[in-house]
Amino acid sequence: MKSVYVANLLTVLLAAVQAGPETRIIGGVKADMGEWPWQLALYVGGRFNCGGSIVAATWGLTAAHCVGSLPSIYQIVAGTNTNNINCTASNCIVRRLTNATRHPNFTAVAPLGYPNDVAYMAWETPIKEGASGNITVRYARRATTDHQVGRNCYISGWGRQYDQGPAAVDLMEARVDVITKEECKKVWRNMVSDSQVCIRDSKNFSTGPCDGDSGGPLVCEVSPKNWELVGASSWGVARCNTSYPAVYTRISSFNSWLDSQARPKQ
Repeated sequence: MKSVYVANLLTVLLAAVQAGPETRIIGGVKADMGEWPWQLALYVGGRFNCGGSIVAATWGLTAAHCVGSLPSIYQIVAGTNTNNINCTASNCIVRRLTNATRHPNFTAVAPLGYPNDVAYMAWETPIKEGASGNITVRYARRATTDHQVGRNCYISGWGRQYDQGPAAVDLMEARVDVITKEECKKVWRNMVSDSQVCIRDSKNFSTGPCDGDSGGPLVCEVSPKNWELVGASSWGVARCNTSYPAVYTRISSFNSWLDSQARPKQ
């Protein structure tokens, strides 16, 4: 997720704090193997860059600020909890992107709240669902409503676990609370729109996303062990201060656009 502490994005000072893209899980715990089987790692030029979610055999999604160059420079790693693009075929699945399309109305401007921060990613060789050896893949079921307040929700990613720290090697997870837009606007004011969803750890204010978690999933439980993809990590406060709400792109607002990108590929 982006936060103003990400160098390639405009910074803004609001209520004496900076807001911008975030990239890590703060206060999280190590996820169990195969627990979040739609999780993707996005690499650029062989270097870890962002998270993402696999939605179908040949496509997935991430944040728009995670891409923007020729698709061929990006690779995704799926089916594993380990952040390692050099993993063996028995431990992960690697694909080079053939399509990395930002939403046409994405705006990388902090005072506007980075609107439409979502991107479509595609690859040629299908990634099949299932579990085999050390690899587990499930396609994310996208949310179609915005009724997640009060539900059991989690974020996951390989972002940094403390300010200026290295990216995580093992996939991390954290339970978070989806808050109302009204509550979020008390902090971020008009930087937050209906096409975004805000989260925070409302109990302890000790967990949240940060550098490296950008594009990664926010999922909420619909029924026991039945999860839906609600958001993609977008932006938050500088230095990953978990006292402030983090902002995710609301996937349900972009389902039609994502489907329009995927349709020619199916």
